[in-house]
Amino acid sequence: MKRIRARNIDKDEEAQIMGIPLYILIIVIIATISLAAIMGFMVTREASINNVEIRDVEIDGELEDELYCDDIREDGHAYYKGSERPHPDDPDDTLPPEGNYSEHLIVTVYDEDGNEMPGVDVELTGAGVDSVGTTNGTGQVELSLDGLHLTPGEDNAKLEVEATADGLIGSETASASIWVRRKTG
Repeated sequence: MKRIRARNIDKDEEAQIMGIPLYILIIVIIATISLAAIMGFMVTREASINNVEIRDVEIDGELEDELYCDDIREDGHAYYKGSERPHPDDPDDTLPPEGNYSEHLIVTVYDEDGNEMPGVDVELTGAGVDSVGTTNGTGQVELSLDGLHLTPGEDNAKLEVEATADGLIGSETASASIWVRRKTG
């Protein structure tokens, strides 16, 4: 009886060893299919953010490519009247934006197919401005012009608008410039 048992154990062990390659083959097939599905999703997602464009920069509903700093101070600084700025007579006080001047600009971000892109991070920097935001469902973000000014001797500068869309594989960035000019005369 012991001999029969020993043979059965040997046959069971041999069968288990012979089945290992089959198990490995099944695991490799499942892993390959899973990896292909993940990569297919990533490639499809990446294509939608390839070539981010900043096509519209609006101030008070008008497309603009330049702004004028026309609040010129005795110290040579020129401020944009749409930004909060130092009071000329009291350095501890500020002046609010004036009349029909806007405190902000609106940037619209599009993908390569002309569709508005929600969820894109946008940054506005330069000429005393540092403002960030994220585009809404219509691809727009409102950015503050607070602090916009030119320093003494500076007749123009650029505001840089940079949009960054993150995907599963890296990110895509686009930029645009808006000229800021000192109003003369």
